[in-house]
Amino acid sequence: MTSQITSPSRRSVAKGAAWAVPAVAVAAAAPSLAASNAECSGTELILGVENCRLIGLLSPVASFTITNPSTSGCTVPAGTPVSLTGGALASIGVPALIQLNAGVLTFGSDIGSATLANDLAPGDSVPVRVFPDGLNINVLGTYTMGILGASASFTLAAGAGPLLSVCTSPND
Repeated sequence: MTSQITSPSRRSVAKGAAWAVPAVAVAAAAPSLAASNAECSGTELILGVENCRLIGLLSPVASFTITNPSTSGCTVPAGTPVSLTGGALASIGVPALIQLNAGVLTFGSDIGSATLANDLAPGDSVPVRVFPDGLNINVLGTYTMGILGASASFTLAAGAGPLLSVCTSPND
């Protein structure tokens, strides 16, 4: 009894290749899909200071921004810690900071720590306010906000008379 070895026909090879192509295409797309859900490390973020200029002590308006550039390819997830330090934060109080940052930050009982209320996707930016409207306490000092190892700060220093202060920021 002799056995005969036959090679596959061209049609069988073509069918096998046709089934393999979609599998290869799906496997090649998988790494890029996984990368789009990456969490930011902090180096991608842009932290800024807004409205840092000559301002009245009775109504300071300087604030922070957190921006996740559209080119970052990562997301800052809700619940990421954000720190606020300095100046008159203790006098401003947690209730005022909660009201100022509703929908942006979630505060615990500690005035210096909060968390992002929502994901910060590529291309998103959120404001972080420090001063309520009509604030009438002495707010001189340096204020700093930090997230994922990145930080921004501004300083309010006495300037041209008792009702004005000069706001400076190394981030400008």
